[in-house]
Amino acid sequence: MPRVHGRRKKTRTHRDEDAEEELKSIPKCFVLRRGKVMQSVKQLIVDLRYLMSPWSSLRLKEQRANKLKDFISIAGPLGISHMLILSQTNSSLYLRLVVLPAGPTLTFCIENFCLMHDVRSSQKRPRSCKTDYLVSPLLVLNGLKNMDIKGTSLDLVQATIIGMFPAIDLAKTQIRSCRRVVLIDYDKDMDKFELRHYAIIRYPAGVSKAVKRILLQTSASKLQSIGRSADIADYILSNNAGSSFDSEMEDAVEISIPKKEAVLDNREKIGLSEKGGSLTGKVSVSLKELGPRITMKLVKVVDEVCEGAVLYHRFVKKTQQELDELAFKEGSLKKKRRDLREAILRESTEQNTETLYNTSKCTDKDNCEIDSHSLLGISKEQDDTIVN
Repeated sequence: MPRVHGRRKKTRTHRDEDAEEELKSIPKCFVLRRGKVMQSVKQLIVDLRYLMSPWSSLRLKEQRANKLKDFISIAGPLGISHMLILSQTNSSLYLRLVVLPAGPTLTFCIENFCLMHDVRSSQKRPRSCKTDYLVSPLLVLNGLKNMDIKGTSLDLVQATIIGMFPAIDLAKTQIRSCRRVVLIDYDKDMDKFELRHYAIIRYPAGVSKAVKRILLQTSASKLQSIGRSADIADYILSNNAGSSFDSEMEDAVEISIPKKEAVLDNREKIGLSEKGGSLTGKVSVSLKELGPRITMKLVKVVDEVCEGAVLYHRFVKKTQQELDELAFKEGSLKKKRRDLREAILRESTEQNTETLYNTSKCTDKDNCEIDSHSLLGISKEQDDTIVN
């Protein structure tokens, strides 16, 4: 504990205001369902919560009695900035992206999806690492960069999706903290969005495949083939050593890392700074798909939380005259509601006034003056005593 002017300064449990402000700026989300959905859709909700980890509601349990306004009311105190709502009809499955607290709301129609379990079952060597979900994923948007989307619905989609993931500070971000990536690709010809979720795997660069296999395996049972060799050199120089890594290493990309990241712990004694990093300043990076996969298309955009003016609709197109008529009807409806509230308030005020006259025991209602002291049950002298 450091000393300041001869006194000890408390630092271990001292609150870091900068860290708190940074924590508040991180987007957080609810992933939930509305209405009855299939069991596979329930599992898709769990997969989306893992995709948005660690700033998502992994243990959120929806009750049948819960309303949408209940989640909106608790979102503010919890710092929730977005909601992903899945709902299902007889014909389609829909995903709504809601920006809190004032909107907009983007509605997508999910054409097909594939769960995490299905993706892992199709892989020969599926990845299962819980520490990958302790860090927010990176976001890669493809297909919108070279398009003129300013002022269109796609511009709103791009801004909404970017706002769902934490911003990256290139000066502070370390390569070893990049564990996952979310890829969202827009197909202009089909007018659809494709979502993919990958794990970022780092391999030592500049060493043979046999050495990589030895360094990356954490279980001794997976290295039993070494015991069959008389010498470690026989295993490294054999043709089949590291053959299981061939398919995974084909698409690996070699990148450079800063020197300060290259020396991190005691693993430098064996030539590694950390699992998947080398002291040469270079690592090989490859991707392993985690799931889920989603193919969806934008259907509707409204300017508030699940309501409000329709900014875009895929199937319904209105002329300017029809939009003006709708705006006029909406204004008339608001005026009727305002007049109704004023009438109810006026009636309530008259009833309260009638109650006050009856309580004051006055015979002439028109010329009666209400004595506030008698209503309170005290005399004027007692009131003067209390005031003084």
